[in-house]
Amino acid sequence: MSASAWWRGLGVAVVLGTAVTIALVANDRESQAIPAAPAATSPTTTTPSAAPSTAVAAGPTSTAPTTAAVSSTTTITRTTLAPPRSATIIVTGDLITHLAVGREGRRNAADSTAIYDFGPLFARIAPTIRAADLALCHLESPLAFDGAFSAFPFFNGPAELAHALADAGFDGCSTASNHAFDQLEDGVDATLDVLDAAALGHAGTARSPEESDTPTLYTVNDITVAHLSYTYWINGFALPPDEAWRVDLIDPDRIVADAHRARAAGAELVIVSMHWGSEYVRQPNDEQIRWATLLAESGVVDVIVGHHAHVIQPVTWIGDTLVLYGLGNFLSNQEPVCCTAYSQDGVVVELTVVDDDERNPRVTGFEFTPTWVDRSRMQVLPVLDGLVDPDLPVWIQRSLQPSLERTLDSLSLLGYELPEPR
Repeated sequence: MSASAWWRGLGVAVVLGTAVTIALVANDRESQAIPAAPAATSPTTTTPSAAPSTAVAAGPTSTAPTTAAVSSTTTITRTTLAPPRSATIIVTGDLITHLAVGREGRRNAADSTAIYDFGPLFARIAPTIRAADLALCHLESPLAFDGAFSAFPFFNGPAELAHALADAGFDGCSTASNHAFDQLEDGVDATLDVLDAAALGHAGTARSPEESDTPTLYTVNDITVAHLSYTYWINGFALPPDEAWRVDLIDPDRIVADAHRARAAGAELVIVSMHWGSEYVRQPNDEQIRWATLLAESGVVDVIVGHHAHVIQPVTWIGDTLVLYGLGNFLSNQEPVCCTAYSQDGVVVELTVVDDDERNPRVTGFEFTPTWVDRSRMQVLPVLDGLVDPDLPVWIQRSLQPSLERTLDSLSLLGYELPEPR
């Protein structure tokens, strides 16, 4: 749609985001010829079609002196307004390589030459992951498989899991967790090598001081996003004094400094993954709230994504910072007998990012997909899809409605009014 206003030869037209200003300036004000208003401008037209006009007073046919010539010039000033940039970013909960995850990977590969096939574990949620412009997982377990798949208390998984995550649509993962150092220095190095081989980005652990000091950046739809990752401890281990850079530990001052460094490197949006909180407790503890407040008040952190509690925790805003205190379990073998019914629940959150009036990307809202882990096949199920899937066993469908109710209740514990789940 175009809007135009004309008066006394001065006009302004705005067409499809392009502003065109036309000013008519007369050289002889007393005998200026005022042009007629132009015809309506087509939506696809941004410049006048006629050449600049010159009005000349008619002269006599005799040899008498002619009247003074009157001329006008047309000045065109064009300002092109770039359309706002936008992107969608997905974040997910804890991914843990329990023994049951490994067994299912072996079972899926029984009829092939591969040792593991984890693709079916993500098959139902993959369309949601792939639809986002950027998708980030939280890898809690090392992927430094050296012949022995291991679970609690010291985790270790195979490289095939990284490739399955990439195939499902993930672009990168946070790696700082309480199990990040379970396989010591070699485990950190091997895990990052595996992620590199799968073309997955990573943040939170490092193979060198230089890698630790280099922020992880993603460019999506011309928006540069930084991903930082930190953990509150590393399973009772102590980092070598000369290699403290291997796993990023939570220190609010350091996180704010890293966020500033990321912005200096070009980041326009900063996402911080925090491995924190009390296991199986749905409310954030005092430490989580204090850390979240400090990061939000710094003005350089846009989104805080929480992990480790293994249950969904609430969502809220602190100023302009979106705080997702805990996303639950994306994939694990935890269940009511060992832990709590809430440990089978997870949530996939899709952030909507749009430029503000000054072309600064901002999170304007989010949507969420509740998930539930079907432990019979170690498969991540989108809850709403499963509720209407006639091919699912009745016992699974009967488990999904309580899961949905738990998720909605957990996300809203701090009073935030949720959008509709999807």
